[in-house]
Amino acid sequence: MSALAYLPPELYTAVFNHLPPTSLQQTVLSLTRTLPYSPIPLYHLFQHIRLTHSDQAIQLYRRLRGTSSTPSTPDPAAAWIREFSLETWTVDADVVVNLIRLMPRMTALGLCIGPNNFAPEHLEELFAKCIPGLKYLSLRFRP
Repeated sequence: MSALAYLPPELYTAVFNHLPPTSLQQTVLSLTRTLPYSPIPLYHLFQHIRLTHSDQAIQLYRRLRGTSSTPSTPDPAAAWIREFSLETWTVDADVVVNLIRLMPRMTALGLCIGPNNFAPEHLEELFAKCIPGLKYLSLRFRP
């Protein structure tokens, strides 16, 4: 095994803090696959979520909702999410609304909203309840 596999979790975090948010998720995922027994902090996988395919929204929703012992309690990983970006035009809006509701500590939200999937009612439902820590909101509409 390489010396990289024996680093303490704090050093992995120090290295991850120097990565741009756009590549953090993929880098952590690659490292966890390359060094499966290393103490890589998994919360870095969930800090900046960027979905580019419609099936990823369903997979993430199942991951965050389906791993908890009680259905009403989301997975602890949902609290790790700080930035969420949906960069696809074709996605089930109901899944996205329910997914965003699972993220209690989100500070940035970016959505691509297509005419065939998001109705005005979906946006009303999404923003009917305040998102407490939200500081950045980006809505991109496709005509």
